[in-house]
Amino acid sequence: RLTGRLGLGVEWARLLDSPDEPPSRLDTRESVRLAYLDLGLDWSDLDDQLDPRRGWRLQLGAQPTTHLLGSQFAFLRATAEARGYLPLGPTVLALKLRLGTAQPLEGDARRDVPIFERFFLGGSTTVRGFDYQDIGPKDADGDPVGGLSLLEASAELRFPLRGDLGGVVFVDAGRLDRKPFSFAGALSVSAGVGLRYTTPVGPLRLDVGHPLSRSGGSSGPRVHFSIGQAF
Repeated sequence: RLTGRLGLGVEWARLLDSPDEPPSRLDTRESVRLAYLDLGLDWSDLDDQLDPRRGWRLQLGAQPTTHLLGSQFAFLRATAEARGYLPLGPTVLALKLRLGTAQPLEGDARRDVPIFERFFLGGSTTVRGFDYQDIGPKDADGDPVGGLSLLEASAELRFPLRGDLGGVVFVDAGRLDRKPFSFAGALSVSAGVGLRYTTPVGPLRLDVGHPLSRSGGSSGPRVHFSIGQAF
């Protein structure tokens, strides 16, 4: 039930375009090299990995990115996610809570986290009443710039309708913050309904979510179609 991972990651990236976020700490013509350790623990007793009906799963991950490995940035990115599935007769109550933070480390002259390593929120697997990456800090033009703290939670009731067809009702909530380790504050909330059709490779998923709060630019229902459960 308990597994761990230890790895070494190296990335090269070059931004072709980025939000106009003053002060600019990363020129769009600059190539960036990141090197980090990849550490993680995963505890699970789920009855099914593709479409669980019972059990819990806890995942912890940390990626210290450091100059000692040859990285041009130095920061720590950490996440924790818990999922639970409780059968209520033919219905399943599914719950998810996810936290994440990214903290620039001492000794890094930039004191920043590259935009492609920050957290983003909104879309088909997060807060489904909002557009993709629509939640959180934005620049003057309304483009998302990501956050250094993430809080995300979802609750979903899954129930059979007929044969391989099932339905869901869900509530999602989340927030991003520009500061590390900052999880308190107003949430972006959405609710909706969906359909699931069971296949050998996982359920086909159709969700319609509607925002219940005013944060972000989304103002009407959003439709998402995918393969696999939202979580």
